[in-house]
Amino acid sequence: MFIPFGFYKAPEESGFVIPTSGLFAWWDFNNPSSYTAGGLTVTDLSGNGNNGVVGSSITTALDGSVRYIQASGGGSSADAVKYSSDVRTDLATATFCIVVKPTANTNQVWLHPPTRANSYMAQNATGNFYYQNVGSSKVAYSNTSVDESVMVTADGWKLRTWTGLDLSSSDWFKGFELGGYPSGFGMEAQIVALLMYDRTLSTSEILQIYTSYDSVIDLDTTYDTDAQAFFTAVEGGGDTLTSTEKDAVNQLVIDLKADSIWNDILYAYPLVGGTATAHKWNLKDPQDTDAAYRVGWGSVMAHNSLGILGTSNDPDSYGDTHYNPDAASATGHTIAMYFNQGLSATPANEYDYGAFVSPDDNMISFGFNNKTTMFACFDSTAYKTSTGGTYTNSVFAGSNDGTNTSLYQNGTNLTTQSQPFDPVNLNYYLLASNRTGGGITSESGRGIGMAIAYGIGLNGTQHSDLSDAITTCVTTLSRN
Repeated sequence: MFIPFGFYKAPEESGFVIPTSGLFAWWDFNNPSSYTAGGLTVTDLSGNGNNGVVGSSITTALDGSVRYIQASGGGSSADAVKYSSDVRTDLATATFCIVVKPTANTNQVWLHPPTRANSYMAQNATGNFYYQNVGSSKVAYSNTSVDESVMVTADGWKLRTWTGLDLSSSDWFKGFELGGYPSGFGMEAQIVALLMYDRTLSTSEILQIYTSYDSVIDLDTTYDTDAQAFFTAVEGGGDTLTSTEKDAVNQLVIDLKADSIWNDILYAYPLVGGTATAHKWNLKDPQDTDAAYRVGWGSVMAHNSLGILGTSNDPDSYGDTHYNPDAASATGHTIAMYFNQGLSATPANEYDYGAFVSPDDNMISFGFNNKTTMFACFDSTAYKTSTGGTYTNSVFAGSNDGTNTSLYQNGTNLTTQSQPFDPVNLNYYLLASNRTGGGITSESGRGIGMAIAYGIGLNGTQHSDLSDAITTCVTTLSRN
């Protein structure tokens, strides 16, 4: 058994584990079992015998204790590491993963077929990662790609992944090369490893590769693409997010996707960044428009590291989600909120979420009636109540699937009663009730650390998964 990176234990015991199913070849220039400085062969660690031929101009150097290869930037075979067998059959559907530290602001091609056709994995002069296959339109992203599945930021060591690639074209009949592209687009980058698979990799598998190499090389931070889009929006608006906040939100997205409760989200407000402008963004669709359900905050709402805190019965204490269930032709709804502030005060007639159009009442309240009664209501014909219990630092959710209304605390069902969904023609509000003819009323003095809404009613398993995902996130954020 080979021991990567000079570990003295097996890779599994050292925490270095990569997906092995479909692994076609694994070249690691930091591993003496794979490559020796100055050698002309890089040995395939997968055991398949798919070795590479190292050009005579390839040099090695160290970044700390990590060894990498680098080419001079020329376009000859001496500047390339080559695999010269036909890969069109073995890698009809392929994934290439490269652990690379690009040289800033230079055109460079890391991988391509020997024909040097318009097929490559590369970086342009502004630092954007892009790829193109068989003369098709170039796919360019600012440091990421849809197919890549994971995001890396800043300058430094990165995991670049090109997955779901069709290599059946004749361009790949002579194999592939690292480097060796014409002068001006050479491999002015530092490369530690190349992993090749004969299949598409999942997000979790790519993250597994990332985690293993990050334990040794300290790769730049990697985030899910949807989480990164949210971070870009928040920070692009002038706010700052800590690494802890990013890690917490990123894990929230990963957990929601893993539990198959991401796609039906209408809006998710992680409430990170500590300001009104940072707290307005919808994680599911971080666009600065009302149509994307950005929150419009009342002027007296308090924004802090724990989330948001309302002021009892103050007309300027509210959060407008801009979601109108009637206009959206909704057939159900779920709202889950994590309560963590203002829970010691004796509430008056306060509501924590909803809208009211007489005679229909679409509201949810937690801690109503001196903190002894909670209710979820999606039609004024019936109130769904549950009394007693501890409300501090809890995830409460009200849900209607079109037929029944349910109330949950920390993923546990408190009550379910028959009640149709009759959507009101008003926007839902956070920590207040939006009432026709009466404006904003019954503002809540409680505070929340997160809110997530769906356009459907969730089932019991989904409520449990949602509560777990929220709890993990707020725990990381020290909100409990």
